[in-house]
Amino acid sequence: MTKQKKTMRRLIPLCLMAVVSLLLHAPNLATAADNPNPEAARFITLQQAEREAVLAQLQQSLQASFTTAKEQIEEQGELRPFAYVSDFQAQGRFLRLDPSQTITADTALVTLQQVIADSAVNGGIAASLLYVSASDAGALTQQLEALLAEHEDTRAVDPKDLRFLLVEMQHVAGLGLLQIVPYWPSTDGWTLGSPIQHTIQPQLHHLVRAHTQPG
Repeated sequence: MTKQKKTMRRLIPLCLMAVVSLLLHAPNLATAADNPNPEAARFITLQQAEREAVLAQLQQSLQASFTTAKEQIEEQGELRPFAYVSDFQAQGRFLRLDPSQTITADTALVTLQQVIADSAVNGGIAASLLYVSASDAGALTQQLEALLAEHEDTRAVDPKDLRFLLVEMQHVAGLGLLQIVPYWPSTDGWTLGSPIQHTIQPQLHHLVRAHTQPG
């Protein structure tokens, strides 16, 4: 098994992420990125100008792609997994699977992860955003479940009605961010709450590093 494939097996299928500051009135991306959690250790070693450039690229990608997810959620209550990637010139594009293919969300997610991984190790992308919706929080950590329990938007919502928009942001410079946006049915369709932010392992950085290191 190649080093790239071994690293891919460590990617968590529902480890998804980040921060919608302009669209959902969340704090700036820097709020989560400057979190002193171990996951952010690589990022905080960068020079300030480098950190700002990474955050600017992720924010730009988020602004370019989040509306697509938001509209699907509001119309359908769920979304088919998709990704948005950008290169080192901050030129972005969507990654979508053929809608005529009848595959599970998990299969779609793994397929997108593999495309992202291949593009990253080949130097084709610098950043990726991966979007998926989930009907429960079973894949979340206890810490994130505790945050959801205290979330002001969801206190009055029956837990059985809660669903989640999960977004993972990764940058090869060493930053990983997770955003969870709770949403639930309402008289007008679907209501999206405010996001919960968390730093996660910079898997894209680790993947590229493992691929380029000898041995």
